[in-house]
Amino acid sequence: MKVVQCPQCGAKIHKSENGSYVCEYCGSVMQLEEATSPSTAATESATVAPVAQQKPVYDPTVTYTKTGERYVRKKKKEKWLAIVLCVAFGIFGAHRFYEGKKRSGILYLCTLGLLFCGVVYDFIQLLSRPEYYYP
Repeated sequence: MKVVQCPQCGAKIHKSENGSYVCEYCGSVMQLEEATSPSTAATESATVAPVAQQKPVYDPTVTYTKTGERYVRKKKKEKWLAIVLCVAFGIFGAHRFYEGKKRSGILYLCTLGLLFCGVVYDFIQLLSRPEYYYP
């Protein structure tokens, strides 16, 4: 299986079922064109030509992290929403669930926010974070 590099974002992409290359990261579609001249056919070189590309929509609140060979979308969290959840429902771990930390959210739920000490610690930590952050 041939692996090529996406000209838009630089990620490694693999061939799909229909013969084209689709980037999982930025969504651009490419077609592999085989060289037809005899001199280049001997070297078996191939070029990647973009076909019907879709411009990826830029979203400043989303980042992509590489896990193995896949890129995963991560959404930024809002600082003030996490603070409100921490103050209002901190002993139930609502701010932990909002950040995507399910295990510690369940721990806070079972221990009443680690006997309220964990809620105070999280509140101070949330105050020092930027407006948008990745947990």
